[in-house]
Amino acid sequence: MAKKLKRMMQKIMLNLRQQQEQFPKLNYNKPVIYKEEANFRGKAYDVPLFIMRTTPCFWLKAGGCSVCNYHLESAMNYKVSHNELLLQIDEVIRYINGRELPYILFTTSGSFLDDKEIPEDIRLYALKKIAKTGLKRLSFECRAEFLVNRNRLRKCVEVFEGGQLQAGIGLESTNPFVRNIIIHKGLQDSVISKAIDAMRNEGIGYYFY
Repeated sequence: MAKKLKRMMQKIMLNLRQQQEQFPKLNYNKPVIYKEEANFRGKAYDVPLFIMRTTPCFWLKAGGCSVCNYHLESAMNYKVSHNELLLQIDEVIRYINGRELPYILFTTSGSFLDDKEIPEDIRLYALKKIAKTGLKRLSFECRAEFLVNRNRLRKCVEVFEGGQLQAGIGLESTNPFVRNIIIHKGLQDSVISKAIDAMRNEGIGYYFY
């Protein structure tokens, strides 16, 4: 029954995605930049969010999550060049320089550790450049599948030079039926457990939403 419902939900999501034939024209030299109200160590803080415009989340090929429209800020039907990614990183550095920021969220619209969204060399370059601004805490968002590779996590920790990295994971619900059928997340409990073990082992913080 569950498999049948999954197939049905996937068909619905794919049909919905296919109906959207036109996408907004985007500037791939600049990331999405905005602020969200947050609480940091008991005080109100408008945390800056930097969303790199990259290839969309791989799960979109299966229809994506029913609650997500992040692909609208991604490079649909367009291949973002290395140079465009570097220009986006330059924009982030310009924003950070000269500001005293407790932390930022720097990520892609899918999974920050997916090499198809942002190649590893550029990801590590970005983290190293951001660390040199003096920033000590950085959050990113990522599907759990890309957090199980300890070597990949270790490289990120090393280039962030003593700062604290934290991964945000879209769990959406602790109920597998709600998460994988209704929300169509495609995320199993076993993968979440492996990701937690890997992050704990490599000293990366994490939170779920």
